[in-house]
Amino acid sequence: MMSPQQACSCSAGWSLSSRCTQLRGSSDYGSAYRFYSRRARLHCGAHAGFRRKRIRRGKRFPSDLAKSGAIKKLPDGSTYIDPGRFHELFAAYLPVEQAAFMARSQVLNCADNFSATITTAAWRTKPSWMLVAGADKTISPDLERWYATRAKSHTVEIAGASHVVYITRPKQVAALIEDATLHAR
Repeated sequence: MMSPQQACSCSAGWSLSSRCTQLRGSSDYGSAYRFYSRRARLHCGAHAGFRRKRIRRGKRFPSDLAKSGAIKKLPDGSTYIDPGRFHELFAAYLPVEQAAFMARSQVLNCADNFSATITTAAWRTKPSWMLVAGADKTISPDLERWYATRAKSHTVEIAGASHVVYITRPKQVAALIEDATLHAR
């Protein structure tokens, strides 16, 4: 079994992207990941691209994080998660020390990421896979399921998995990447 990093660098040509990489050009190891190839898309506890509907769906399926008041906004519009609530709302099931390190080193997120206009959703022309993190408090699992249904994604749900499913359940994430690699050819 490969790790997610090994699987996404295999011969199938998968690349790894976080939400910040797409819209800001920076990396963010702490966000839910999307794996892209020329032939398919795979979302691991992540938002899936839908033309101008993300904000409405987020309000329809609010996450514990969205309801918590733990998202802090800076004057420049960047946001971050209150470090005191980070472990509970973002990195559940990780050791306290690891979650504390992630909280201290989190990359600021551009608030505009969540209202960016998506002109074409890749899932309309490419097969997609969705890993639903069943205990995700950052993105509502109900919203992740809605995304998967809408995109007709091949869906795997991991009960009890938090937003950092790729860290806490790497074998299951790697297995899904391998499955997508085999079936997207």
